[in-house]
Amino acid sequence: MEKQFLERVQRAGWRIEKVGVSEVVAACNASGCNLRARFRQSTAVPLACEVFAQPADVTVASFDDIRLALRARREQ
Repeated sequence: MEKQFLERVQRAGWRIEKVGVSEVVAACNASGCNLRARFRQSTAVPLACEVFAQPADVTVASFDDIRLALRARREQ
């Protein structure tokens, strides 16, 4: 398995779980996403969930703030 291919998988937002001789098993790195995929070196690597690119920083000052933040994330 080539190092450049593994880097390409990670740059696309995937978290590498297993590396074999001819394929890689990767999971989406987005919070709450359970998507897993198997990639071969000869195929293109799609981007993981768009949620990956969104920042997860939320300022929480009260219980209501966290409820609203969790609700917004759930409704995405």
